[in-house]
Amino acid sequence: MHFQSFKKLIFFMAAILSLALFAPEVQAQTTSSALLGDWVGSYEIGDASHFVEAHFEPGGDELLGSLDFRFDMTSATLAEGLTVSGDGVQFEVERDGGRLAFNGRIHTNQLSGTITQGSESGSFNLTRVQKLDKAIFAGYIGTYQLENELVLIRSVRDFGLYYAFYTEQQRDVRLYPLSDTTFFSELGDTIEMVRDDGGRAVGLIVQTADGESISAPRANPYQVEEVQYPHGDITIAGTLLLPNTSGPHPAIVIMQGTNPNNRDYFLYLGHYFAEAGIAALVYDKPGAFDSAHPSLGSFWENSVQDLADAALAGVHYLQSRPEINPQQVGIRTFSNSSWAGPLAAAQSEDVAFVLGTAVSGVAQRQADVFQEDLNNISFNDYPEWAANAAFEYLRFTREFSIFARELNLPIPPPTRDYYGQDFDPLTAWTNISQPTLVVNGQFDTLVDPVDAVARIEQTLAANGNPDYTLVVYPHADHGLLQTETGLRVETRGQRDRVFALGVMALQTEWVLARFDGQQIMTHAAHTVESPVPVQISAHFEANGRYELLPWYGKPAWQLFVLLLFVLVFGGAAVGLPIVALIRRAKRQVMVGNGRFTNSLIWVTSLLALWLITGLVLTWVNIVHLYTAVFFVFPPFLTSLPIFAALTAILLITVFGRLIHHWRSGQKSKMNVVFALTSLLFVWYLGYWHLLFG
Repeated sequence: MHFQSFKKLIFFMAAILSLALFAPEVQAQTTSSALLGDWVGSYEIGDASHFVEAHFEPGGDELLGSLDFRFDMTSATLAEGLTVSGDGVQFEVERDGGRLAFNGRIHTNQLSGTITQGSESGSFNLTRVQKLDKAIFAGYIGTYQLENELVLIRSVRDFGLYYAFYTEQQRDVRLYPLSDTTFFSELGDTIEMVRDDGGRAVGLIVQTADGESISAPRANPYQVEEVQYPHGDITIAGTLLLPNTSGPHPAIVIMQGTNPNNRDYFLYLGHYFAEAGIAALVYDKPGAFDSAHPSLGSFWENSVQDLADAALAGVHYLQSRPEINPQQVGIRTFSNSSWAGPLAAAQSEDVAFVLGTAVSGVAQRQADVFQEDLNNISFNDYPEWAANAAFEYLRFTREFSIFARELNLPIPPPTRDYYGQDFDPLTAWTNISQPTLVVNGQFDTLVDPVDAVARIEQTLAANGNPDYTLVVYPHADHGLLQTETGLRVETRGQRDRVFALGVMALQTEWVLARFDGQQIMTHAAHTVESPVPVQISAHFEANGRYELLPWYGKPAWQLFVLLLFVLVFGGAAVGLPIVALIRRAKRQVMVGNGRFTNSLIWVTSLLALWLITGLVLTWVNIVHLYTAVFFVFPPFLTSLPIFAALTAILLITVFGRLIHHWRSGQKSKMNVVFALTSLLFVWYLGYWHLLFG
């Protein structure tokens, strides 16, 4: 009995010791877990309050963090020195040339504490961003009446993002769910949704950053109806906004851009048309969200014609509605739909007018290369050779999508299904006789706004279109928001998202000016407005920077030579040492090329394989991994041109020695293959700018 008591005592002491040793680690792990995820709030130093969004995630054996600061062109600054001890959290970030030091504690879903910047100090408070059931948020979508304006609550479901759009300010503000009913806005306001027993919001309460409380009941400035209509085998889901005034009304089908945004995203556009007396239809694209169908794996599988047909299905649906004048239904295009929209109008007189925004005048493959060039390759300070190599590869990727589709290669979307990459939109504009308004932002960096207006003006004038207005809108970006540069880095810097002054009124007034209560009237007017000279860009012309690759840059040839290099150089790098070991084991005398030549072949093969690897890493880093956040070109790749020059010299030397061996009677087919491959690889290094920048 005494022995058993002694054993219990030993066990108890061991348990106490284990707790003492491991409890801090367990506690740290628990706190680290509690920190993971997204947080949103603000910090105050002096009299200024600053919005901040924080993100923490596991990074192997450590915790990684980043902070986004809104409205100051700073995005996703890495958190350094991130430590967690008990419920305490410390980290630092660099901002405005100085360092911000955060020292706080976690209390359930709150992270708060003190902040210092140099000699100044203040406080910060962050709240955990919660996951919100989309079905719950669906009950909040709609308009609410503030004192002087409406606020439109909407979502971007594919990204899980939520927004409030203020109609008079024409300002889009992101919302972060803190609970099922509470949201924090990037303006520093808190929005509380007031729900009925069924979960539908009947109003909202805004608690401003200044402490003011504002109630906003749900408003009905127009009728909102969820609708469905056929498009081939697919049923399209849409939302129809009908003016409260008596009809029949003119109407507009609002087409979306590239991303699979749900129809709620463009409700703010429909708002302006419906409020002006123009019915508006927004819809989920075929293959996306409520318009999904087994025949379409994703919306990427739509062709330009498919998207044009979907727009026409919307036009025909509106024509069937008694509230709509069937002679007054037009389409509004944006970005990617500026290829499909004109095609729909060219193919059907049922389209009464065309209103295009962010319109391109060239094929999508050219526009894609233009935007990546402007926002990334030409914008960033890459080594000259790397920028040139990445640009050629960028052109290659756009042609590869066509190549893959034609050969039915098992390439997943969207790499495979860049729909309409080769479709020339001018072939559609040539057949458009309807009244046309095109509005492009002056600083659009996704399509060339001036070149597009010049090409479309030339085309419409040539085909005798009697009524067109083409506008390059000052200080507007791709989405017609106010901008200083339009560059992607500015957008990712989370600048204030406000429409360019007057740009929405321009669109609604243009439509209404052609509406006499019975039909769309044609105005005998050819108008081109631009703050800069309107002219066609030579970059999109034959042999221009954004035109098709020469034959030796095409996917078929490039893939062939790449495979050849891997087989020949890989075979030599692996095979020569094996052959040497076998000969040594058999004590055979070296014949043929000689030891020195074989050594040269082996070394140059290794160098060639390294250059291929480095080139691929360059392509991937610049074209595929670039995000405009934290991107630094890998230093070890900067030396590739030096290795390329050395390899070229060695390959030419090897070529000379193999020719010498051939003339000496040491004829070998493998030598011929390696010699010719060597010369081809020297050309390859030059083509990809590793020899000549």
